Amino acid sequence: MAPPNHKPVWAGHALLAPRLRFQLEWVVGSILDVGCGEEPVEFMGDVVRLDLEPQRTDDLFVQADAGCLPFCDRSFDTVVLGDILEHVPDPAAVVREAARVAAYRIVATIMEELRLPKWGYNTPDPAISGHCWKFKDEDIGWMIRQNAPHFWPREFRKQYECTHKGWPWYEWLICAERRGQC
Repeated sequence: MAPPNHKPVWAGHALLAPRLRFQLEWVVGSILDVGCGEEPVEFMGDVVRLDLEPQRTDDLFVQADAGCLPFCDRSFDTVVLGDILEHVPDPAAVVREAARVAAYRIVATIMEELRLPKWGYNTPDPAISGHCWKFKDEDIGWMIRQNAPHFWPREFRKQYECTHKGWPWYEWLICAERRGQC
C-alpha cells in the first residue's frame, strides 16, 4: 500500500523488459534514478537523474557518486537503483545512501553474474563487462538487511530476463519499503 497522497507514476507497458516493468510498477511519488546511464527509464512525474558520468536527459540531472549522494535525508519518495549495484566499487555504500535519501521505497534490479564464466569471463572485470561484482542470492538479502536496516523487502525475487548468447539471463528484482510506512 502506498503512503497517503502518493499515486503510481506509471500506467503500464506490456512490451518492456521484466526489470524495466518492475521498476516502473513500484515507483511512487518523487523519484531519484541513481545510475541513470545513457538510456534512462522513462519515469513520469518528479524525477531527478544521477550518474557519475555526464548524461543528456530532459529531466533534472545531477553528476555525483552514488556512494555519496548530495541530498538531504528522505529527500525522495522512491530511490531507483536500476542495474547499478553490480557496476560500483562499493555497492553497500550505495544501498546505505539510497536508504538515507529514500523516504518510502528503494527499487533495485541487479543482474545475475553467475553465468559470466559461461560467456568467457572468469571474474568480474569492469574493462570487459562493466561489472565489478558477481552476486549470489544470499548476497543481495544480506546487503539490504545490513545497509538498509529501516527497510523491509516488500518484493524480492529472481526473474528470467532473456537469453543472451544461448544462456538464460536472470535479474533480481527488489522493492524495499521503509518500516512503519505501510
